Formats: sequence, C-alpha cells, structure tokens
Amino acid sequence: MLIFTTMKRVPILLGLIVVFFTVNVSYALVEPPQQNIERDITDSTMLTPEEMRNDIDFFFETVAKVHANMYAFVSREEMSKIREQLYQGAKTMYVMKNGVVIYEISVSDIDSIVFYKETGQNPLFPLNIGNSWTYENTTPYGSTQMQMKVLHSYTIDGITGFAFSEYLKGEPISLFESDRNGNFLEHLFNNDKFVHSTILYKNNVKKGDSWIYKSAVYTDDDFSECEIEERVITCITADTIITTPKGDFHCIGFAYHPGGKQDNGDPNHTMIDFLSENIGKIKSLHYEHENGKTWLFQEQILIDYFLKQ
Repeated sequence: MLIFTTMKRVPILLGLIVVFFTVNVSYALVEPPQQNIERDITDSTMLTPEEMRNDIDFFFETVAKVHANMYAFVSREEMSKIREQLYQGAKTMYVMKNGVVIYEISVSDIDSIVFYKETGQNPLFPLNIGNSWTYENTTPYGSTQMQMKVLHSYTIDGITGFAFSEYLKGEPISLFESDRNGNFLEHLFNNDKFVHSTILYKNNVKKGDSWIYKSAVYTDDDFSECEIEERVITCITADTIITTPKGDFHCIGFAYHPGGKQDNGDPNHTMIDFLSENIGKIKSLHYEHENGKTWLFQEQILIDYFLKQ
C-alpha cells in the first residue's frame, strides 16, 4: 500500500515541546512522520505547507514569550537549524510503503494528488457465523437436500477462523478464512497446535493456473485422526455461468483429484467445484473412474443460501 503522509498541528506542536526537554531527540523531528496517516481527498485536516509554516512560527514565537530561557538546553544556532529543517519538512511529500519512505518530492513540484486506498477483493466464500448454503444432492441412489453452515469462530494457537463443526480439544480441526485477496484459506490444527495453512480456492485466477492444496484426510469415523494428502487444484474456467434454482451465477471452476491414482494412471476421483464471489459454492460435480471409464457419480446444486450482512 502506498500512503501519502503529512503532518498535523497537534503532532508538530507536541513534537516541538519535546525538543526543549530532550536534546537527543531534536533531530528526530526532521525525519518523515513515523505514523502513516491515510487521507481522503476531502480531509479538511490536511495542512498546506504555508499553514504548517505559520504553525511552526506561531509555536516558536509563543515559546520565546513564555519561556524564561528557551536556549538553556538547545543553542540558538541549533534551534535555528531545527526550525529551518521543519520548514523544509513541511514542504515535502513523503510516500511510504510498510513504514519505509520510498519516494519524496517537494510540494511545489506537485500539480495534483490522487489518493488511492487499497481495498480487499470480494471473498469467494463469505464467512460469518450463521451463513448457510443448501444443496440438492443427486446420486444414482436418489436425491436429498444437504446444508453446509458456519457454526463457530475459534481462536486456536493464536489463529482465528471459522468452523463448520464443533472444536473438541486435542482433536484435528480446520478453521477457514477469506483473506484480503478473496482466497479461501484452510488452517489445520491438531492437538491444539497449528499444523499448516493452505489455499483451497483462489480468487483472481486464470484458466490453467494450479497450486498445491494440503488436504486433511480423516482416517477414522469419529474424525479424531487425520493425515495430509497433497492435491493439485487447477482452475478450469475463470468465468462461466452456472444456472441454479436461485438464479444464474458467474463462477470460477476448480478441478482436483482426491484419493490418489489407479494402477493405469487414471485418478480414482475427479471433483469439480464452481464458486461465485460473495456467494460461495454454487455447484459441485463428483466423477468416478474405473477401467478407463468415467461417469458422474454425484451432483450438488445450490437451491438456497443465507448470508449475514
């Protein structure tokens, strides 16, 4: 993030007061402000260089009137240098990134300033306690409805995320989070300790992009034990329309192959998920493979959803 930094009346005055009591910090006043201050273009607290110079003059004149000996700790010559350096600082615009000045320019050389504020991307999977998605689940054995719901928010080993199941201390659990880029992250914990973080679904991807997802595969019926399976997730479409009973959704499509491969090199399973920004998972397809044949085993399609504002 690039941030335009400037001074305000209060920091200037408070900073100058420090000069008279701590000689060693006097030169620190001429450094660029250490606190990044984001400014909207309509911010009325932004001071022009002339206003800032007037404030500096006013302060020095006031101190000269009320202080018995304002040069007792800092000589007249040093004070003049500080005053001049403050003038120069008031005429300079600093551009900072992560607290470091990466560019500076005299205000007199600037024709205009456009303020940009970095914003996060829309999440592929919006998370909030109470959010729910209901699907029509169809297999060769018939159709049923199933619901996925965000039930809890936990902080484990210093990391906070949302859970679709209850957390039992000592047992594995995945906490999910949407990062500022809109990616859907999974944080895995075991024995109440952080194991790893991994991206399940990526936003802003192109067709053909792929990455490694470290999936927690539970090895017993009560979900008390798990092992890690690495899966390659690939974007198969960056924008496609999926039609559901709830309407049409622009979606990103992801494919992966859980369960390893067969002796002939074919995957045991192929999963294809379609997600839409600010909504979540819209449709899932589960294909089975055997003896060179492929068939659709399961389809889930969104029929209802609830998202907390």
